Amino acid sequence: MKKYFLHSLGCKVNSYENASIGTILSSSGYCETKREEEADVIVLNTCSVTGKADQKSRQHISSYRRGNPKAAIVVMGCYSQTHAEESLALGADIVLGSSSRGQIPAYLDSFFRTGEKIVDVKRSVRKESYEELGANAFCENARAQQANIRQLVGHDLKESIREYDTRHVTLEPTFFSEVLGIQGRMDFLHTSRGEAVIIEQKSGKGDFVPQSAPGYDPDVPKPQEKHLVQLILYRALLVYEFQMHSASLRHILLLYSRYKRGLVSVGQMPALMLRAIRMRNLLAWCDIHHAHEGYRFLSTLTPDSLNRKHTGGKLWTMYPRPELERLLMPIHTATPLERAYYLRFMQFLAKEKLLAKVGSKTKEDSGFAAKWLSSLEEKRTAGSIYEGLALKDFQMEDHAVTRLTACLPKQAGTDSTNFRRGDIVLLYPYKEGTEPRACAQMVCRASIEDITTGGIRLALRNGQTDPKVFARGAGVCWAIEHDQFDSSSDTLVSGLHRFLSAPSGRRALLLSQREPLTDAGVTLKGDYGHFNSLVLRARQAQELFLIIGPPGTGKTSFGML
Repeated sequence: MKKYFLHSLGCKVNSYENASIGTILSSSGYCETKREEEADVIVLNTCSVTGKADQKSRQHISSYRRGNPKAAIVVMGCYSQTHAEESLALGADIVLGSSSRGQIPAYLDSFFRTGEKIVDVKRSVRKESYEELGANAFCENARAQQANIRQLVGHDLKESIREYDTRHVTLEPTFFSEVLGIQGRMDFLHTSRGEAVIIEQKSGKGDFVPQSAPGYDPDVPKPQEKHLVQLILYRALLVYEFQMHSASLRHILLLYSRYKRGLVSVGQMPALMLRAIRMRNLLAWCDIHHAHEGYRFLSTLTPDSLNRKHTGGKLWTMYPRPELERLLMPIHTATPLERAYYLRFMQFLAKEKLLAKVGSKTKEDSGFAAKWLSSLEEKRTAGSIYEGLALKDFQMEDHAVTRLTACLPKQAGTDSTNFRRGDIVLLYPYKEGTEPRACAQMVCRASIEDITTGGIRLALRNGQTDPKVFARGAGVCWAIEHDQFDSSSDTLVSGLHRFLSAPSGRRALLLSQREPLTDAGVTLKGDYGHFNSLVLRARQAQELFLIIGPPGTGKTSFGML
């Protein structure tokens, strides 16, 4: 099985895209490795906002080519969008625009088969937006936002918070709340003397404000409701899960980086808080309902039935309505068999997603909820926890801790846990002599790079700029438990919808409503012994060829190769 290595440069969006790319490659038969030197495929998601970002992109392409000459190097992102030819010259084999990531497996198959380099760089945003802004204007906007952040955080924030100290800042801490049933990863948390400041950064626009409105100021944004909901849920998480008094939460701020005066304070909003929790409960109810009752209602949906606010006019007819019609049309035009297959598998995925969250009665310590429902002894029995760990060997990159080693306790015996290389995990501290609980404090998300007798090597999903997060002093141990991403189920649902949107001939093939196409005119070019018949049929197959047999009969070593 071929191995892939993912690396992201630049913004958060690239990191989120990497999770999607990993899911696409894994579902195509590749397995992830955290060591670029052993990878068959290296995917670099680049950035090109500044000259320094360009330089880093060039350095990484050259470094990967020197370090692993045999690997297929895939370069995508901002840099490849504007420097395709240069990427090839530096050693890339496949250069893609941001809209082509779903085609990576097909391009890799072609490259491994022919050895020919591939470039597929298209406009990654709508034509009118791209022509309006242009690549240069986009970069200028990014630089302007960077300057605004420096001003807002470096000057305005200090003016608002008298005791502000960068040594007390934690970037992107993750918290779980069993009380509220929510989790969140804050952008910025400042804690000092029992008081906290939360900042959430937004690069987009604030809510619409007409120029005729009293006190209108183009440099001051009006917060969007969804951004306010995010902040008040962060507040609730700290108040209800960690028993922080409301007075200790001195500042809850939104930072709109495209505005010069974009630092906006968010007060308590109990009515909006109740609406948000009610919506959370309705979404949880939907997950349970769909797992048991299915998705038959999808066949009855129309754009008008989804227009709950009864929006009308040109804005509705030109944008939301056509998009909703495009989304629902494959369900409405599918044959009864296709629709039944689609709806049945949608329910199956809903059940799998629900089990991944709440677990199963037939399996101990299963589901993500086991983090707070299972006892320590149950976790030990299931092999789903490392405890009593100490941290060492911190690796820095761009002034942030990106890798570390969690050492096993000296008295530990044989490792009987169920962790493997490549697993996504939670890393969190707890006081020695107490039971480790992921909901009791901030957790770090990471991936396991290696497991040895010396410890567990971890790669943090988000680099931590404050090393003091890991320097907890004597009497503090660390624990590791399994993590979970919802994005994998989203990808599977998207794949089902792509099935309904595929040409009718493709749908008929996948549902065994027609025979796969073959070309009887194709002949063998060599002698494969007693595999001649199998190889001939495989070469004549035009769409698919299945090799079925028990283990050890040569399916991989002979049939596929």
